[in-house]
Amino acid sequence: MVYMQTRNKEQYKMVGKVIRKWILRECKAGYTVEASFMVPLLIGAMVIAMRMGIGCYEEVQQQNEHEAVCEMWEVKEFYHYQALKESVDD
Repeated sequence: MVYMQTRNKEQYKMVGKVIRKWILRECKAGYTVEASFMVPLLIGAMVIAMRMGIGCYEEVQQQNEHEAVCEMWEVKEFYHYQALKESVDD
C-alpha cells in the first residue's frame, strides 16, 4: 500500500514537471516538426477521399439520368405501339 502511494506521488510529480515545461515553453520543437509532415499528409488524404466521394456521387447521378431517359423512351415507344394498335384495329 505504501509502495502505491509513493508511486502515485512520483507520477504526479512527473506529470507536473511536464506540464510546467510545456507552460514555460521549455520543450523542444519535436512535435512541431512531426506535425509539419503529418498535417499535409492528413489533409491530402482527406482531399483524396472527398474527391473519390464526389466521383461516386457523380457516377450515381449519371446512372439515374440514364435510367430516366430510358424510361422516357419506353413510354414513347408504348404510346407509338398503342397508336399503331388502334389504327390497325380500326
